[in-house]
Amino acid sequence: MKHFFSTLCLGLVLSTTLLTSCHKDSVEPSIANSAVANDDFSVLEDAAIRGGVAVVLTNKAANGGDYTVFAPTNAAFARLGLRSAENLLALRKPFLTTTLLYHTAAGLLPGSSLQPGSTTASVAGPARRIIGRNGACM
Repeated sequence: MKHFFSTLCLGLVLSTTLLTSCHKDSVEPSIANSAVANDDFSVLEDAAIRGGVAVVLTNKAANGGDYTVFAPTNAAFARLGLRSAENLLALRKPFLTTTLLYHTAAGLLPGSSLQPGSTTASVAGPARRIIGRNGACM
């Protein structure tokens, strides 16, 4: 019984230590963490997992900076008929991976720097052309 009590106390001390050391502040901000924290990006989160790019977007870019993702909301995915993780199963993984990386840039791209007709590099390789609609860059 004495052994059980000391094991129980040790378990409680370790559990308390682990739980109190896991503060939200200790999580490094990333695109993936932002998507997880915002319900309006749940389909993007599922796509990033299925496409194998969630780990990439959790880390820093090769240049040491952050990523910029031209991220579609759930409403944008819904316009394509992709309303849930199950709908993403219709897409082949290589297509999904390439599409997600095409919409990702290594480094910060503030909206003010985007001009219709300009191009920016994508993580997938090909340059991405910025288009304008109704006075807004897309």
